[in-house]
Amino acid sequence: MESRRGSGVNDLKLQNRRLVLRTIAERPMISRAELSLATGLSKMTMSNIIGELMQAGVVCESAQERSGAAVLGRRPGYLDLADTSPCEIGVFISRHGVQVSVGDLRTRVLWTHSEPYPAVMNEQILIEMTLAGIRRALQNCRRPVLGIGLAAIGPVSIERGTILRPANFFGMRDVPIVRAVAEETGYPVCFTSDNMAGAQAEKLFGEGRAHENFLFLLLWEGIGCGVVVDGKLHAGEHGLGGELGHTSICFDGPVCSCGSRGCLETYANTEHMAEHVRRRIAGGETSVLQGQPLNWATILNAASVGDGAALSAVEEYCDYLSCALVNMVNVFDPEIIYLCQHESGEGATLLAGLLQKRIYARMLAPDCRRMSVRCASFGERAVMAGSLALVAGKVFDGSLPFMPFHAEGGK
Repeated sequence: MESRRGSGVNDLKLQNRRLVLRTIAERPMISRAELSLATGLSKMTMSNIIGELMQAGVVCESAQERSGAAVLGRRPGYLDLADTSPCEIGVFISRHGVQVSVGDLRTRVLWTHSEPYPAVMNEQILIEMTLAGIRRALQNCRRPVLGIGLAAIGPVSIERGTILRPANFFGMRDVPIVRAVAEETGYPVCFTSDNMAGAQAEKLFGEGRAHENFLFLLLWEGIGCGVVVDGKLHAGEHGLGGELGHTSICFDGPVCSCGSRGCLETYANTEHMAEHVRRRIAGGETSVLQGQPLNWATILNAASVGDGAALSAVEEYCDYLSCALVNMVNVFDPEIIYLCQHESGEGATLLAGLLQKRIYARMLAPDCRRMSVRCASFGERAVMAGSLALVAGKVFDGSLPFMPFHAEGGK
């Protein structure tokens, strides 16, 4: 991982620029004194870099008072991303539609549009929908575009740039989405699965900035788990990592849509939760869900207010899910599991607590670990923020240029 401390040596000028830019992106309205402390750069080096960034329209300085700041004496200037700073285009290919956004280097969304899938879908329609959304985004973007971040439901092959064969996804397989977008737009394309994208957003701009080893649990349209090890996203040798829902928790269990047996998702899913509630109600238990639609949100919300049938269903779901998570904890030894799911609020807090209790009861050497389950920073925005963060990450590590004078030797 690139050092978060800079250097005044000339041959490290590009690294120092990226360090300053990343710090400003992470900490909006930061003073020069705070920036110097965070980067370790000398006052002269930092002043030169800020001048270059401001001249290029990437950074601006404002005398506007920062919210909650007590100012004594001379009011300092605060640095932030400029309204003319470069932006990224983020794409989230979900099970139900394509969402395209324009965002800045902080993943702040400037424009967004979602398009649901038609009744009849195939690989070519998916590609055209994605390209149409990107064209619309480019038409609505008045800033320089650094690149395009693509996040898709898995499994995906980052190595090949393809969406492989997601379960219950119109029978589509091996969709060459990266090649199609790159050939159409000419922009650099960053690609990963939805769970890995969420982990990227958490690591760059969420609470995960402060932690080097964590899991990002995505309960969205399946069960995925982004993995961060030693501060780096770990997608595996072929970019196929993170498919927690297709790890087997019963070797001779039911056949999964992926072709394997006993996959986690065949046990931990909304349909089983709904059936659990129906059985409890049919057995005479009183429930606020009686006569109501049974889905993830309604069951979780009912459980969070103490409905017995709903809570029992959620507890059973967590029994299955924690079985797989214990394996992940014993293999990767994370400090935190960030939980991201459709609904925020009390339901998410309930899930986190139930999972943490079950993991601690079964994991190896609980007395020697500090591990917690917490709600993710971006909530339901996590995957879209992650698609934008894919590009931002490439800028911060030097893989993508962000200024006209980004060249060896500097301006």
